Amino acid sequence: MAEPTPDDLNVFTCGSFDEERDAEYHFDLLAFEHLKGLFEVHKQVPGMLLRSPRNPERRSVKIDRVLVPTQKAVENGWRCGPIGVEIKRSGMPLGPVILQCMDYRESIFDVFGSEKPIALDTVFIFPAMAIKYTAASIAVGFRVGFCEPDENRLRLVLGDQTALSCRSGEITHRVPVTDSMGRKRGSR
Repeated sequence: MAEPTPDDLNVFTCGSFDEERDAEYHFDLLAFEHLKGLFEVHKQVPGMLLRSPRNPERRSVKIDRVLVPTQKAVENGWRCGPIGVEIKRSGMPLGPVILQCMDYRESIFDVFGSEKPIALDTVFIFPAMAIKYTAASIAVGFRVGFCEPDENRLRLVLGDQTALSCRSGEITHRVPVTDSMGRKRGSR
């Protein structure tokens, strides 16, 4: 394996979205086209941070999108439960965004229509390409993935695997993201 270069470690969100609202609009178009019938998309979902080494006190949070799987997604093999998507403008450093998503994994959210607050299985960053080296290892360990901006599909990547790829309301590729992914300990 090649040694990482400084460019590998200084990773940013991708795409050409000058404003966060442009990225949100693009994600919503992709979600409408490719996730229809598979996930309910909830916008600007409020929640409460329960615990975090970086933020020891409880505080309110808000995530950009929560995707709740429908029965169709479950029937097609989705086993991970609700997931979150944090949307940023292009060119944002990924390090702080990964930390923000790690806090979301330690939070519960009040999804409209849900009887109880929900916890997110995984949080994905949009627009971002899969990354390598130290940042990728940290991200997958805390179940933070990346959502690539592709006009032809919606692709969610966790570590070096495509967790989910959808096109026109159909799951075209799914890797069973198990509870053990990102939870290995000790020597490898």
